[in-house]
Amino acid sequence: MPPSREFLVILRTLVIGLAGAMVFQYFNMPAAFMSGALVAVAASAVAGVKVAMPNGVRNIAFYCAGLFFGTTVNQDTVNSLTAWPFSIAALAVSLIAIMTLLPRYLERVHGYDRETAGLSAVPGALSFVLVLALERGADIRRITIVQTSRLAILIVLLPIAFSFTSEIRPLGTNAEDAMELSQALWLYGIAALGIPAAFVLRIPAPFFSGPFFLVGALFGAGVYEGALPSFMLWPALAGLGAAIGSRFAGVDMSMLREGALAGLGSTSIGLAIAAGLALPVAHWLGLPFLQLWLAFAPGGIDALTVVAFSLGADPAFVAGHQMLRFIGLSLLLPFAAKWFGLDAPRA
Repeated sequence: MPPSREFLVILRTLVIGLAGAMVFQYFNMPAAFMSGALVAVAASAVAGVKVAMPNGVRNIAFYCAGLFFGTTVNQDTVNSLTAWPFSIAALAVSLIAIMTLLPRYLERVHGYDRETAGLSAVPGALSFVLVLALERGADIRRITIVQTSRLAILIVLLPIAFSFTSEIRPLGTNAEDAMELSQALWLYGIAALGIPAAFVLRIPAPFFSGPFFLVGALFGAGVYEGALPSFMLWPALAGLGAAIGSRFAGVDMSMLREGALAGLGSTSIGLAIAAGLALPVAHWLGLPFLQLWLAFAPGGIDALTVVAFSLGADPAFVAGHQMLRFIGLSLLLPFAAKWFGLDAPRA
């Protein structure tokens, strides 16, 4: 595609995403900017509109969102660190249960082959999963649809379901809570140092995780206080939603229906497993059930951090557990492929 044409496609994707975000915000939908952009871009893609989101634009959105959610770290987050060893142990149990049961469900109910079912069941880490899929000859399109449908369910449907029983926190800050613009710009510069550190340490989603954990450490230590102005967050969330929605490009309705059903079924099972473990652990540790449920839920660090903030859970706790699960998967999958329903790589 010529550069000028490619630029217009990217611009159109961003405009569609922003329009969807504004519509969801107008109707006070939960996580409006991210979920609205996701739905608008995904619907456009399925309708045949050409959409695209380059990695550079997506990474900028990751960076801004990671920085913002790092500012939500407070003394309560620091105090909860003593409970992490126990919750991480429960997280490992939930991972084993998810990776054991979900592939069987996808094979028996939806007819997925062993390779595709196993990789579709991996909670989060789509880029890592697609690399394994290429090596093993799995159905990449099915995997992408199931994984993306799972994210869409978590970002759009889960907050809506909770909105009927609890108050949803708006994704922004009150003007009186916002820090000075000059201070915010300094923070943006400091947060950039977290990106190369995340690459060196091989932390997942480095453009999100690096700023998140660096800024979170500064706020947890009391070096920084205050909150970023809302207008710095909203475009980033719309960009993230548009990036997820653009994954539906080239998907027709029949393929979407099949993948969405598989995604809904597998996500429901994964959430049930997470809830079954979160309930006793929350009671034992004295932590909110929702916080542990989202920490164990099958999703990604960026998406579930947004959901956690929207629902009033501790974003740092959720993000930290999601990151640790990704690291565990990265280390475990190559050595436990057959256990998780994956055969040796095909030549």
